[in-house]
Amino acid sequence: MDNMRIVVILMAAMIGLSTCEAPPEVLQEVEDSLSIIPEMPTPAIIAPALNVLDLEATEAFYVNMLGMKVMLRLGEKDAARQEVTLNFSGDLYAPESSLLLNYSADRAEPYTFDGFSRIAFRVKDVALIVERMRAAGHKIIREPRLIKGTSIKLAFVEDPNGALVELIEGMASAQQLKREQ
Repeated sequence: MDNMRIVVILMAAMIGLSTCEAPPEVLQEVEDSLSIIPEMPTPAIIAPALNVLDLEATEAFYVNMLGMKVMLRLGEKDAARQEVTLNFSGDLYAPESSLLLNYSADRAEPYTFDGFSRIAFRVKDVALIVERMRAAGHKIIREPRLIKGTSIKLAFVEDPNGALVELIEGMASAQQLKREQ
């Protein structure tokens, strides 16, 4: 059975139309086709979107300073609307969060981030990243410091659009915690 026929039967079923007129072998084929559809993954935050004035500078910040990779680009370089999706693996299907950069040529005023507190990244070496950012001329908001009573080190920097970026070192991932148990 072709995919279009399956879709039509499924859509009919979803809106309450009877598929009783369909021969049993067709219904079985639809049921068999459904078994190849993967289970839905656990709900998760996939990609917070950050509106940016300078897409090129912002992309360079997250790629060059934090090691993210471009996994998806929508819109041509000169398009009025562009989106760039970044993550650390560069794999569109990786089970990790991504960061979506939205650009609109119609926007000239800087975005305010008063309702958007910060973007936090777990990193291996906060001090090294802060020094790299300082050398590249990025604004350091708070120098690396140890949180009292923990082994967690924090720093805050600003991306090219004024968004606050938190860098966290020493925070174990869920996988690390499971291995330690």
